[in-house]
Amino acid sequence: MTLLCVPLVSKTVEQMVADMAAAKACGADLIEIRLDHLSNFDPRRDLQLLLGDRPLPALVAEDFVRLISEKKPENFKLIISSHNYQSTPSSEELSSLVARIQAAGADIVKIATTAVDIVDVAPMFQVIVHCQIGTDTKVFGIIGKPVGHSKSPILHNAAFKSVGFNAVYVPFLVDVLADFLNAYSSADFAGFRYSWVLRI
Repeated sequence: MTLLCVPLVSKTVEQMVADMAAAKACGADLIEIRLDHLSNFDPRRDLQLLLGDRPLPALVAEDFVRLISEKKPENFKLIISSHNYQSTPSSEELSSLVARIQAAGADIVKIATTAVDIVDVAPMFQVIVHCQIGTDTKVFGIIGKPVGHSKSPILHNAAFKSVGFNAVYVPFLVDVLADFLNAYSSADFAGFRYSWVLRI
């Protein structure tokens, strides 16, 4: 289902509230509240006015993550986004970025990168696939540095899929093995293989 989202870029809170009603009257399904365009925004004073009686579901964009997450109204989802206007990072860097955004309290992660070539899209697809795992999915991986050259994730994930095994095999870029194992020794991980190029 396609939804029409109208970004609101008003300079004042009062104008933004008026623009919400105008967006609804024009047939918008939801609105994006661009807090970064407001000239005199005070989260403690203005969030309730902007979010309390809004006529449509809203996306909120700005760097007030801590303040917004502390004062989230019911049925409010926090989207934290990252924009890279120069390039598309590697899948390892993107996975790390996703983890940092989730740790900041995001309900929804949004990442926009610049693709110059079709090949640049591949790391995004790899991360999307990894983000689709469920709570009962077994996680295996290869750890090392470098690790991006390994074909193990491609081979193992194809094998898991072909036999219907609910698991993923992912690359972990690791500097020091002992530090990694101390940090990631939970039952969420089913097993690791490490490459020989690794400082123990």
